[in-house]
Amino acid sequence: MTNESKSHTQTQPSRGTASLWVSVAILTLLIKPANGQTITAPPAPAPQTPTVSTQVEEVSLDLVVHDRRHKPVVDLKPGDIAVSDNDSPVTLNGLHLVTGESNTGHLITLVFDRLGGTSAKNAQNIANTILKLVPKNGFSFAVLDLGGRLRLIQGFSTDRKAILKAVELVTNEKNPAPKTISDAAEKNLVAIAQTGADSAGAPASAKNRVFAKTLLSALVESQRIVQDQHTRPSLAGLLALARSQQRVTEHKTIIYFTQNTQMDSAAKETLNTIAGVASRAGVTIDTIDMNALDVGGKYQLDMAMAMGGAPYSPARITVAPGITIAPPMQQIGAAGPTSTIGMATDFTRQSSQNSSVTKSPMAELSANTGGIYIDAQDRVKKPLAQMLQDMTTYYQATYLPPIKEYNGAFRAISVKPLRTGLNVQSRSGYFAVPTAAGSDIRPFEMPLLKLLNEPKLPEDLKFRSAILRMGVLPDGNTNTLVIETPISELELRKDFNTHLFSAHVSIVAQIKDKNGSVIEHFGEDITRRGALEAAEKGDIEPLTLQRHFISAPGEYVLEAAVLDHYSGLTGAQRINFTVSETSGSLSISDMVLVRRTAATHADTDSFEPLQYENAIVMPNLSGQVSRSQKDVSLFFILHTDPHASESGALDMEVLRNGIALSHSPLPIHQSSPGASVPYMASFPAGFLVPGIYRIKAKFTQVGKTAEQEFSFNVDDEQHRSAVTDARQRGDDAAFGTDLESASVDARSFSPGSLLFRVPDHPVQALSQDEAHTFIAAAQERAIGYTESLPNFMCVEVTNRSVDPSGTGNWKHQDTLTELLRYHDKSETRVTLQVDGKVSNSSRDAMKGTFSSGEFGDVLGAVFKTSSKADFLWKQTDMLGNGPVQVFDYRVLLPNSEFKVSGVNDLLVTVGFHGQVFIDSATRGVRRVTLIADDLAADFSTHATSMAVNYDYVVINAHDYLMPVSAELTLQQRHGKVTRNTIEFRNYRRFGSDAQLIESTDKSQP
Repeated sequence: MTNESKSHTQTQPSRGTASLWVSVAILTLLIKPANGQTITAPPAPAPQTPTVSTQVEEVSLDLVVHDRRHKPVVDLKPGDIAVSDNDSPVTLNGLHLVTGESNTGHLITLVFDRLGGTSAKNAQNIANTILKLVPKNGFSFAVLDLGGRLRLIQGFSTDRKAILKAVELVTNEKNPAPKTISDAAEKNLVAIAQTGADSAGAPASAKNRVFAKTLLSALVESQRIVQDQHTRPSLAGLLALARSQQRVTEHKTIIYFTQNTQMDSAAKETLNTIAGVASRAGVTIDTIDMNALDVGGKYQLDMAMAMGGAPYSPARITVAPGITIAPPMQQIGAAGPTSTIGMATDFTRQSSQNSSVTKSPMAELSANTGGIYIDAQDRVKKPLAQMLQDMTTYYQATYLPPIKEYNGAFRAISVKPLRTGLNVQSRSGYFAVPTAAGSDIRPFEMPLLKLLNEPKLPEDLKFRSAILRMGVLPDGNTNTLVIETPISELELRKDFNTHLFSAHVSIVAQIKDKNGSVIEHFGEDITRRGALEAAEKGDIEPLTLQRHFISAPGEYVLEAAVLDHYSGLTGAQRINFTVSETSGSLSISDMVLVRRTAATHADTDSFEPLQYENAIVMPNLSGQVSRSQKDVSLFFILHTDPHASESGALDMEVLRNGIALSHSPLPIHQSSPGASVPYMASFPAGFLVPGIYRIKAKFTQVGKTAEQEFSFNVDDEQHRSAVTDARQRGDDAAFGTDLESASVDARSFSPGSLLFRVPDHPVQALSQDEAHTFIAAAQERAIGYTESLPNFMCVEVTNRSVDPSGTGNWKHQDTLTELLRYHDKSETRVTLQVDGKVSNSSRDAMKGTFSSGEFGDVLGAVFKTSSKADFLWKQTDMLGNGPVQVFDYRVLLPNSEFKVSGVNDLLVTVGFHGQVFIDSATRGVRRVTLIADDLAADFSTHATSMAVNYDYVVINAHDYLMPVSAELTLQQRHGKVTRNTIEFRNYRRFGSDAQLIESTDKSQP
């Protein structure tokens, strides 16, 4: 429903607020009792009205205090430290020591990324060590998996055997899939949260029920964050866990087992949000990095030694008072492009700025939440003991912050020791957001909520909003809120280094009943990245918030506000709408004009009302249709008569300017009697002429009829311009009609041109012209890829395995760690380690299989004009957090640059084929596979393939699309197969050879 739309919906008595029902709905498809009935939850209390609070809440702060020997200090007094909040000194209201004996409750959440091989086994060993070291009393553990989505393996329990078993399950590749493992655990969790008893009927304590509700909230919230904010599942899981534990009074720690991953600027911003939320919730996040590489510490020595010398210390030449400059880097040791000591010194120079950041972005997250970061490739016994000590011996301090108004801004906390020899560890700060009165407001929402409290709403930023009444579905009487902000209303941040743009908006919406109480509260902070050329053409979709909720019949008000972060402009709306009482029998939901459909993740909420088969409908609220688009598609839900045995009949009528143009009888496929039927109907847009179109849908079943209608406008600028030119020439007959004419009837359209049909596929296929345009844009980016890259350095880790007989019995061979330097459009590598030991061996001196060319050569081999690749569109899919277009391709032997080596380093050129996954928004290649063709039967290599995965990585404040992983597989004679799995980590800018240093000797000229 937009401002002008009428109310037409199915309703039933209220079953509680949508936030809980939506939460349970995500899990109920996975969790069914034996009788097949869906488990539902008891009604939750209505959310409190979010307001901008002026009552200041006390801040609670955990402090870990060590002496110079890193032993715990147990006699700290308030006068021994000075605490400031946003640079303002504060007075402590309380300070008391908490030790293992006095700690009455502690929750430890063990969260595991999807790990494999030795990393999984090492993670299991470390987790088992933690469980042995932690005291038996006062500690509860939960185990969760972050592969695909946040999944529960074991709820909070003091049963160490159960926890050990859960750890083994989540870290053992030979066990069933995590989804299978988690089904029983999540079923049990929902039962406890709903009824206070587990799935076997055993009663749970009040405290355990609170813990169950906390975990259930985290499971649901993580999926919503992934869907709405396009955040990677691991970060969404951490954010949801931290937020859900805010109301728990126990001491809370999340221990995150992860692998060193690359992040773009948006992901790093999400880390800041997690840190702020965790700090406000009193959650400490400890990170155990299974694949960490500390380029700022011991690896400085490794890199320098690998290049033939000791760590570099540049001589200083004074060139001006107060400034010195280091000379150009000298070659040390063996000659050759890979032996410049500049590689190591640039790492050293940048790493010295912040040692924690050099390890992993997760190190900074842990530090900001008062936690510890552990490099699992180093000795872990001592840091694990330190982590345990920090958990069991700490101080709790409280103070009143000098906050005049909660505005969502980040407030830094500083704790300065006043007593000699103290080392104090605490969280870095918190967001100024109230936590009392049951509110769950996020920092970005505060300025927008303040706007909604103003008597006159701002209108500087234009946006569209609608409530779509979708009728009674299995989850209840369902409505969908849609808010879309056109890109034309936003200021875009353009990056000509990467040829990308970004847009950033925050959206807040709340549904109020007739008494003014908030029954639903939604918010989303959206960052969009796209290709600059698309921005210049204006071919960019709006930024959209899309949520569904449950409501009872009645009068409601939608309040919505939007902030453009780059321009500072804001807009707000207040719209009345009605949810009507209906019979609950035969009806049609509101009709939705489809902008596009998006392929869904496997874990998408199956109760999503705008889901059509395996796709999600993205509405178009503009009410405008362009003749340049392929189809006009409408989505709606048919609510059938539960007592009818027949499917019924559907008829769709098209009218223009009030004149009927066509009727289309359409088939109905009902899965079972009484089931709702999601429906999509389309007709070609190219036959339309400007005018106002109305679509009428009539659904008939067992003598009953339900009707619904929808209007849209076709106002084609090209047609309008042509009509204007014709009028100026006095040639109105050239077009037969003008924009204002209402005389067009069915004879003006070819037979069947406006007949509705049911699409063959829920996700629209690219037309041949669209596919050609898409490939042309991707080809332009791929060919210019190396030119767009900065000079950079990274660490390349290659794990080599062999399967002697080709039966899947893989054996790890070795691990090679190299420093990769990309400079002046070429790659050079220097060996740092082999199997964890310092080595200066070159690739040429090693036996085995290697690959290179991931930084441009692979893309060039596929996309160069001389390759003459034949591309065929296959499907739209999801990769990571966004849609991609998947193309099959083939390059014939005469045009190929793909070379394969055999015995005695004999190289042969082969044709090849594979797939490319192209980012729908940026036209950048996210994944490419190459499979060799034309290998001779007597050649020593019988088959080989390669895959490279790309993602956005921040380098020198810009997001570049970089290789993050690759895999090379090669099959030799007698069935032997070798496999290299490659990871690219710790991307850093390769800076200039000159280093500016402030001189301390002022006497020199």
